[in-house]
Amino acid sequence: MLFIKFSLSLIIFLIAFLAGIIPLCLTMNHLFFKKSEAFVCGIFLGAAFFHLLPDATHLFQLTQRPYSHTATIFIMSSSLVLFAGFTQIGKTYQLNKRLFPWFIFGILTFHSIITGLALGFVHVTNMLYILFFAIVAHKAFDSFTLLIILKKYQFTFKRIFYLLTFFSLMTPLGILLGAFAFHSLNGIAANMLTAAFSAFAAGSFIYIATAEGPIIPWILHPKTLPISELIFLILGLSCMAILAFWV
Repeated sequence: MLFIKFSLSLIIFLIAFLAGIIPLCLTMNHLFFKKSEAFVCGIFLGAAFFHLLPDATHLFQLTQRPYSHTATIFIMSSSLVLFAGFTQIGKTYQLNKRLFPWFIFGILTFHSIITGLALGFVHVTNMLYILFFAIVAHKAFDSFTLLIILKKYQFTFKRIFYLLTFFSLMTPLGILLGAFAFHSLNGIAANMLTAAFSAFAAGSFIYIATAEGPIIPWILHPKTLPISELIFLILGLSCMAILAFWV
């Protein structure tokens, strides 16, 4: 079983890395970037509503504790991020703008470790492969999304390469850690940790999709809504909805 998990870890790393290479190989003109940004926003919204919040609710239920904690953490995380993003002005605001891609990188990286740990804890073969295919699909989208954001903030190719390599390694690292240490945590503690972060990440992802993407400009100026961007937003949302039927 350990050899199988090691092999799956290697496959996940390669797919995540190759998916992240795609945005680097494309010429990002303004039209392409706006469509890609809309697609990414759809992915974030879909990940929050179709995956993170349902998973957090289910895990809270398994702990025999009130699963309304999911909504509480979700609202708190959204409020904190919105407060941090919109109450700063001048140089502080510009600093936050520079830190934004690092915030995204941190959230996606930690989420990658958590999903890797989940696969590492599994010891039923059928469930192992189901979770593997779900993680592969998510990881490919996450890598593509991360690289779009890093290119938007004009990171150098060298820095992008290092960050992509580091990010691609996080899920395999989580898998291996989970495989070796799954006996050290009881089920309730593991479920609580995963549920809490899933709820927090959901709130953060919804903020990212609304405040940093094209959604708010569309609401403020509905007559300027580009149909092509709306299609790409729905496409990203649909991709995550389809994944929800797989797991």
